[in-house]
Formats: sequence, structure tokens, C-alpha cells
Amino acid sequence: IFSSTAGSCPFFFPPSMNFGFISSSLSRSFFPMEDYSGSGEIPFFGQDFVNFQGYLNEGMFLFIKARCQARQWRPEELEIKVTSIDLLSNIKEEIVQKLTIAIPLSILDADFITELEALTKEGTGTTELLFRVIDDSDAHHRHLDFISRSRKISVNNKLIRFLEDRPELQFQIN
Repeated sequence: IFSSTAGSCPFFFPPSMNFGFISSSLSRSFFPMEDYSGSGEIPFFGQDFVNFQGYLNEGMFLFIKARCQARQWRPEELEIKVTSIDLLSNIKEEIVQKLTIAIPLSILDADFITELEALTKEGTGTTELLFRVIDDSDAHHRHLDFISRSRKISVNNKLIRFLEDRPELQFQIN
């Protein structure tokens, strides 16, 4: 659950949380969280608790950036140090920079183009749209790459479902 190549990943906070105080002036909280690979718990103490408490509510989908570092008073032990938290819905436009759709030449027809165009027109955004047209009749699978210079899109659930429902298509984000 705590591994990520970029040092950040989305998490969901389940409903059980543990708030309290270590001393009269130092608040603490242990937040259980889940992702697709498992679950874990991150402690927040003092200023970290104050900085991030607004995000740490039941049922929230969050994007957390953290680093693994030596503990302050026990340097032989490691801890997870949260550096930033944002709502997952807010960070999508920032993270998803480009969408590349690989399309076999054999399925490229007017109906397909019309349907894909309608989906990409639904929401303008900041994501670059690229196409890789693959000659699937060629043994070498030669391809041509195209970029949509006139349109930037918003990657939404409807577009992703369209791409996932067509096994002949491949797509890649970033």
C-alpha cells in the first residue's frame, strides 16, 4: 500500500478513525486507509495533524504525497512522512497530461470517428490527445502517430469506459 514510483498515490479513507491527545497541547490521529493493494494506517501528530486534518474525513478519495525517512528520535527506524494531500478529483487535470489511443486501421471508419469525436468534444480540458494508427494487416504493425493540435480534452469516466469496452483499442495515459 505504501509503495509508489512517484512517491504518491490515491487512497480512500474508510470510516474508522482514531483521534486523541498525547499531552494537553499535542493532538494526534491515526488514519486507516485503503487502496487496491491493501490497507494501512498513517499517524498524524502535532503540526501535521493541524495541516492535514481538513482532508482526513470519512470516505474521502485523496491523493497523498509522502516520503520514507528516518524517525526524528530513533534514526534506525523509518517512518512515512506525508508532504502533501489533495482531493483526488482536483488533482486529475494536473496529473493526466496526455492520452494516447492506439487504433487498428481495420476498425477506423466514419462511425468510429464520429463516436470518438463526440466523446472528446464533451469536455474541454488540459489533456493532450494523441492517436497511434496501427496497420494491423502488416506483419510489422507499422504505425503513424498523430496529435490533436486543435483540441485538448478532459479525461472523464465516459471516455475511459468507451476505450475499455473496445478490446481492439489500446490507450495509455501519460
